[in-house]
This record gives sequence, structure tokens and C-alpha cells, in this order.
Amino acid sequence: MYTLAERIDSSNASEIEKELVEQSPEIIDAGQLKYISSAGLRALLKLSKENGKKTVIENVSPEIYEIFETTGFTDILDVRRKLREVSVDGLTVIGKGSWGTVYRIDDETVVKVYDTPKNMMFPDEAQKEADISREVFKRGLPTAISFSLAKCGEYKAAIYESINGDTLGSEIEKDPEKLPELVSGFAAIGRQLHHTEAPGDVFRDVISIRGGSLDKIFSSYLDAEEINRFNALIDSIPDRNYMVHTDFHYDNVMMQNGEMVLIDVGGVAHGHPAFDFMSMYIWAYHPGYVKTRFSEKQPEMDRKIFDTFLADYFEDRLNDSNRTILFEVLDFVSQMIMISVNASRACGQIGENPGDDEKAKVKQMMQPILQYSPETIRAKFEVVDKQLFV
Repeated sequence: MYTLAERIDSSNASEIEKELVEQSPEIIDAGQLKYISSAGLRALLKLSKENGKKTVIENVSPEIYEIFETTGFTDILDVRRKLREVSVDGLTVIGKGSWGTVYRIDDETVVKVYDTPKNMMFPDEAQKEADISREVFKRGLPTAISFSLAKCGEYKAAIYESINGDTLGSEIEKDPEKLPELVSGFAAIGRQLHHTEAPGDVFRDVISIRGGSLDKIFSSYLDAEEINRFNALIDSIPDRNYMVHTDFHYDNVMMQNGEMVLIDVGGVAHGHPAFDFMSMYIWAYHPGYVKTRFSEKQPEMDRKIFDTFLADYFEDRLNDSNRTILFEVLDFVSQMIMISVNASRACGQIGENPGDDEKAKVKQMMQPILQYSPETIRAKFEVVDKQLFV
């Protein structure tokens, strides 16, 4: 990150332009900036042209933002206003995930604080999630309203509408007799989601979020042939320009005034809907791998929910034959994601200079997924796409 000086004019614009071009920062902090002349604006424009993309300028004061807006630079650069400060002291924690912690501000709003180590690697995730949440809402999906970004101490945060109700999973847990009705509504939301267009210039590819090419991570552990085989398997998954939630399950849907509302939609991407079946499939048919709300007292419930979901989602298209192939596809997708994530974590813990034993450990973790044939996977996807995901 590059921090701009308090004043940028003809006396220092050339020097700042040189620094910007040399450092090529992804994000520029304008928190100290109080004055910028046309020479300063042109220095920022030069960086944007050099990078070939919109330069992100954040923490912009109202006065400086007005200059950017009046001159048309808000259309050229990604200019972001200075964020409001929020405090979570005394607030109740209502959720915690891999990206951050969610606190209830009041009956109408919550704040998600991006306070986990992942945000050091992806400092722009709060902005991306807020933007994606708004795009999902604009496209008619039932989801919480994204209000604004904020800062909470050293962390970025996002303010969302508070959904006052219980999750779908909690409702089923309280009254199992309602399972058929509730899961039917859940399946309807799934169909709506998976038939809503998700342009590639707005939404990320699900592969980049859920799996992706791990060349950089694995390059010290796997040989070129193994990396190519892994990437060939990824390429065998057909892409779709429709939405996938990327973490679609009964605890990411909430009930409010008798209606279902999708939550945690900041990771919505475009891609194959099989990725949205993965969590519930693992919970139902690989119990013990992940602990769910039903694992201890009602272990059969996850399978009942998933089987009911399949029947409602696919209606009369599901039969014994294509169900078997669907489960083979879900096995592959689940293994690809879980094995690659676990192997990448192991690589991160070991570092870039592994010994022979450490290389062997990662290679062994990757072997189950590398046994698949891209041609076989492609053929299985063709069957489920033709018969089920229509």
C-alpha cells in the first residue's frame, strides 16, 4: 500500500508519479491527503494507465472525493470514501467464520469485522464481499441488504441489514415435522440462485474461490506433470455464467417473517452448481468429517435433509442411474476442494523449501485426486448437465 502526502501539486507530483510507477501499488491510502492539483491527478492517471486497470484509492475525505467526482476521476479510478469508525465493545457476537466475526449493532443492523489472518493476504476482501452482496440483492435474490463499509480499529468492516430470525437448520431442529415444507422452499431458492446470470466482469469464477490453480503453492512440492494433471482436472469442470453461493447449506438461510433469506452471499461467484451441493453432500454421506448441528443427537437428519433437497430441486428428473453419477461428481468435487485446501495448508506450514519427507507428505495427500481422469470427469458432468442441471 502506498500512502499519499498531505498535499500533491506541481512541486512534488513528478516525484510521486515516479514512486507510484516504480512501486505499482494495488491500493493507495489517501487518508492524509488534503489538497490535490491537476498535476497530482495526472500522476494518479499515469499509474492507472501503466497498470491497465482501475487504481484503488481509499480513505478519501469528502472534500477530496468531490474533486475526484467533479473531474470525472471516479469513473477512471476506484475511489473509495473514508470509512466510518465503529466499535464492537459490548456488542454480542452472533457468528464467526474464516474471514471474520459478526456482531449485532442493534435490531436492524449487524457488522462483520474482517479480523482473521486471511485478510492480511487479501486486504480488499471486505470491499469485494460488500460489492458482491449488493450485486446479488440487485438481481432479485432474497438476501440481506449491504449498507456500507466501515473500520473497526485496525480492521475493515461491513454493515449489513440484520435478519431477525433463526436459520433454516435451527427451524428444522426445533420442529422436524416441518422438514419437507422448509426444504422445499430451500430448494426453490437454490434453483433461483442457479438460474440467475452472473456476468464474469462482476462475479468471480467459483474455481478461483473454491479450488483454483495452486501452481505457486505446489511448485515446491509437486513436479510439473502432477501440477498439469491437477489443472487438467480443474479444466474438466464445465463453467456456467450463473450464480453459485459457494457455501450453500441450511445454516446460511434464515427465516424472517415466514420468508427465507440467504446470508453470507459475499462469496457468490459464477460456476457449476455442483459446488453448492458439496457441503450438504459431505454432511449427509461422509458424516464425521465436519461436525454439524445434527451430528451428535440426530445423525440421520443431515442425510434426510439432503435427500429431500435433491428430490425437490430436481423434481421428476432424478432417478437411480443419474443419482449415482451425480454422487460420483460430488465425490470428485468434494475431494478436489478438500484435498487441495488441506495440501495447500500443509505447504503453508512447511514453507517454500521442503525436505524430501515433507514433499512426500504433500504428494501422498494429493494422490487420491490425481487418480481421476479428466475425460471420465468430463463425461460424468455431461450426463448430469443433460439430465439434471437443465
